[in-house]
Amino acid sequence: MQVSGHRQHYLNFHPMTFFPELEKAGFCYDMSVGYNDQSGPRAGTFFPFRPYDMENARPFSLWEIPFILMDTTLATTCRFSSRGAIDHCMDHIRQVEESGGCVSMIWHQEQLSGLLDPGFDGVYWTLLRQLRNHGTRLTSGNRILPEMNGLWEQTLDE
Repeated sequence: MQVSGHRQHYLNFHPMTFFPELEKAGFCYDMSVGYNDQSGPRAGTFFPFRPYDMENARPFSLWEIPFILMDTTLATTCRFSSRGAIDHCMDHIRQVEESGGCVSMIWHQEQLSGLLDPGFDGVYWTLLRQLRNHGTRLTSGNRILPEMNGLWEQTLDE
């Protein structure tokens, strides 16, 4: 199986070198453009985009799928209760749905085990259940690549 997606741990990167390195490595998408200390879209959009290569005056071939929510931000920075974290997430996801956008969220394995912030292991599963019951499409970056590529092709002039 080929790895097609990426996220930079600690969100520590420099855009001028980061995106060229990802493209050279053959990644199709990345999910590193977001905040580690607040929720919401760091790039100002709820839509996947192709970062622009200023040096070569063209978009990169890979997609950036912005993330808007991260578990450790909710638990550690914001210090939400489990219920408060779910409500906060649903409020942000409603904004995405109203815009017709597509975003990602980060949940660490340490949270899923209850090791990092006890009680937050259930937040993820409750959030996914609520989103599914709400009719929100839940998928992977790899699964939406054909759709994004198809839409991109429709926007290009001959």
